[in-house]
Amino acid sequence: MELICKIMDEDIGEVSVKMDNPRLRLGARGIVVREDGKIAVFNKSNKNEYKLPGGGIEGEERPEENILIVTHNGVCRAINIYFNGIPKDKNIINLGIKNCEVINYRCGS
Repeated sequence: MELICKIMDEDIGEVSVKMDNPRLRLGARGIVVREDGKIAVFNKSNKNEYKLPGGGIEGEERPEENILIVTHNGVCRAINIYFNGIPKDKNIINLGIKNCEVINYRCGS
């Protein structure tokens, strides 16, 4: 994994808060851009943190195994077909996802 950019509090006009015993947690995050160019971020107001959508890497997971895809149903159907194949009845309409649904696919399983 390669660090492409490190953004510090001072880079955005904030003052860094010293942390006692910080822990390193690897994560997989993605940049989600709306049609109007705005970027999705989550605000953890209790910690004054802003984060990109994604999550921590757990246990034996590897960074290259984790990716967040936020897209429309057409692409979701294509991803579903990639992992699971075309249904025997060739009906791909039901391969989309519901609003806010999360699907976990595993390669080689």
